[in-house]
Amino acid sequence: MSLPKALMYDNAIKASYAKNFVTILNCQNTNNHSSGSTAIINIPCQNNQVLSWNDSVLKMKLKLTAGAAASTCVLDRAGVAGAIQRVRIFANGVLINDLDNYGNLITQLTSFQESHDTLQGKLAVLQGTDSDLKGKTIGEVAAGATASVDVAFPLMTCLGASDRYFPTYALAGGSLRMEIQFVSGVNKFVNATEADMTAAFEGVQLCANFVELSDSGMRIVKEASGPSTDFVCGAYTNYVHNGNINAAGSQLSVPIPARFNSLNALYVSQRQQDNANGLVNRFPYDSVKLRLSEYRTQIGSAVIPTEPPTSVPQFLSEVERSLSSVSNSMSQSSYRLAQIEAETSANGQVRSNCFLVGVETQSYASQPMNSSYSGLNTTQSDIYFRPTYAAAGGAGLDIRLDCYAAYDQLISISEGGDVSVQY
Repeated sequence: MSLPKALMYDNAIKASYAKNFVTILNCQNTNNHSSGSTAIINIPCQNNQVLSWNDSVLKMKLKLTAGAAASTCVLDRAGVAGAIQRVRIFANGVLINDLDNYGNLITQLTSFQESHDTLQGKLAVLQGTDSDLKGKTIGEVAAGATASVDVAFPLMTCLGASDRYFPTYALAGGSLRMEIQFVSGVNKFVNATEADMTAAFEGVQLCANFVELSDSGMRIVKEASGPSTDFVCGAYTNYVHNGNINAAGSQLSVPIPARFNSLNALYVSQRQQDNANGLVNRFPYDSVKLRLSEYRTQIGSAVIPTEPPTSVPQFLSEVERSLSSVSNSMSQSSYRLAQIEAETSANGQVRSNCFLVGVETQSYASQPMNSSYSGLNTTQSDIYFRPTYAAAGGAGLDIRLDCYAAYDQLISISEGGDVSVQY
């Protein structure tokens, strides 16, 4: 005979002593940066401490200064996060995170993974988002004047792409180094009506959240992990392809050299090259359909999905499946139909589109990408993304495809602090 859970009063609270605290970390050399510069932050690695990355934020003040003429400025959908070009992290000199074109990926995922309320509430304060259509409206900045925005937002890196704290204790005596490169110009992350604006990122600091365990707690951790600390975490990498859609329509063959033991998904954003290069009065991360009629993704001898999607609902269902589950009623998203079905970018500051191609390659459908080492092994496979575009009409169109591979990597830290990465 068994009793219902409501009658079981045998719960006991057992936890080792721990102290949760936040440390403000300055950049190496200077906290003030300009477009194209790189902020370097060294994260301390002390005994008995772990890093809670998902509770850590990057803080700064964005300053936009107009040139000879007044300029009206609107951030793209991810706010100030769009100002980041690349994020690299080294653990004891070993590269464990390298995501280029960071701002574009964050901007696209913001529309698919954040709700309307979050964009207009929490992230509006922390990051400079606004509505589902665009980011914070800074407004008109007078000639020679400066507008400022304070932000403090989390960064998406492998340090937080796991269900575990990052074990900084295992690197004791060593280093965890983060490099944040900013985009090369204002129009690379802001929709501005003038091209001669400048950007400054002042007071750049990392508010790092650590947990310090007692000696008894650390003994339990080390007994459980053994002589080395091993854990799987998620990561992304970026591949860029520039192409052209001619007036009669085109079929492209885009190589994606994503060779990993566990490839979970591929994501492709499509932008007009001029926008991506920083065109005046355009949203730089405006990803549009570009008259896509169908696509195939070939991985080795396999084609995923087996039947190519040929309509907007099919395109959307595939990207939703690659991100979570099509039928997940709790899924957070904020895009509108117009942002998914737009054929080409529009001039002005009304809307930034978020069309995205998604290809799921996990062995177990609809599972969290970081919970298991369950992706497709592509170490011996050639991968090609083959989109087909209908006739464009008039002149051809230069386009840029940003392909992102989401994959699992195994990080191993020996008892002596030596780091190795398998992916």
